[in-house]
Amino acid sequence: MIFGLFKNIGIYDCVLFLTAMLMMYVTYFYYKYFTRVNPLPGPLPFPFLGNFPQILWFGGNIHMFYIYCCEKYGDIYETYSVNIRTVVLCRRKYLENILSKNTHGMKFPKCEGTEKL
Repeated sequence: MIFGLFKNIGIYDCVLFLTAMLMMYVTYFYYKYFTRVNPLPGPLPFPFLGNFPQILWFGGNIHMFYIYCCEKYGDIYETYSVNIRTVVLCRRKYLENILSKNTHGMKFPKCEGTEKL
């Protein structure tokens, strides 16, 4: 009985369904991109591909792509590898601050409960 429902589905219906699904995904992707938390400057990614087409624009030289993005967007920017957000830091001092073992910023604030202990 269920297979009888799929008898009347043709190639046109399948293509129409896949096109509708693709359009819904692209809309969802760009909605999530433009409403993301803590947005950083960076090149506009493509759905499924990320910034791969922009890297190909530089002849596949990813180093030249990162230099171009650093000059255009500043010291901190974001790129997308496939659909994964990657934050790129261009200055050494930013890396030192992130990777340092300084625990000064991890102190607890004063409150009544901790003073009584």
